[in-house]
Amino acid sequence: MPCKIFYTPERLIEELMKRRIVPLEIIKVRMFEDVGYRYLYMFRVSSYEWWIIDECTDYSGCGSHNREVMEKLVKHYRSIYGKLVKYEEYEVPSKVYHLLKNTLYEAYKGN
Repeated sequence: MPCKIFYTPERLIEELMKRRIVPLEIIKVRMFEDVGYRYLYMFRVSSYEWWIIDECTDYSGCGSHNREVMEKLVKHYRSIYGKLVKYEEYEVPSKVYHLLKNTLYEAYKGN
């Protein structure tokens, strides 16, 4: 399954608009850490491809701005397309997320 990672909400939005993509599914994952929360947003843009942004945090310098932009984007798609864009929310410990991310990266590299 191809996956593209974005590091700013603006870059993700730019790519969605440039390609005129309406996501088939949006998943928001709230990861809890000792110092606060971090948010991962996953957009399924085709039957086999996901676009991900996980740089949105509430406690970093630009985290609040990033999260606000992402929430507006999600709200935009949900208000226009309603149930046509599947939406789910989850909450997991950040240690579990990082373990999975690192494991998948190692598998991707072939190690």
